[in-house]
Amino acid sequence: MNAPESITASVLRRRAEAGDLWLPTSGASMGSRYPLGSRLLVRPSREAPRLGEIWAFVDAEDRVVVHRCVWNRSDHAFRFRGDAVCSLDPPVATSHLIGRVIEVDDGVQRWSPRVWHAVSPTVKAFARAARARLRRVRHSVPSSLRQAGRK
Repeated sequence: MNAPESITASVLRRRAEAGDLWLPTSGASMGSRYPLGSRLLVRPSREAPRLGEIWAFVDAEDRVVVHRCVWNRSDHAFRFRGDAVCSLDPPVATSHLIGRVIEVDDGVQRWSPRVWHAVSPTVKAFARAARARLRRVRHSVPSSLRQAGRK
């Protein structure tokens, strides 16, 4: 995926390389674990985002977004998603990445986010619903066909 260099991402990456870059949270897409007004310490990384890591990047509208990496494609495009939302962000090119979130200051304490630190309730609900649908499908298949499939 070839995308033009994001000037905003480039400036913020350089700022992070020069010293601590703390970004304030301003939305609810990451859920209650990252409350509104929390500050996130972002560090640039030479490594590509890994699944489950939280990264700051610049989206197509030139807004800074902080979401979790959920898909790492081979063409250097990454997919991110907020912990509290169901939809994926559009693919993000390497040139739009700012850095990995390494620390969270929620005003009470500082802590390091872990990979998949907290699976959102929405994701858990989808997983439960998918398992329930699978059980219904299995039980709707006549037992004679289930037995035939095992032989």
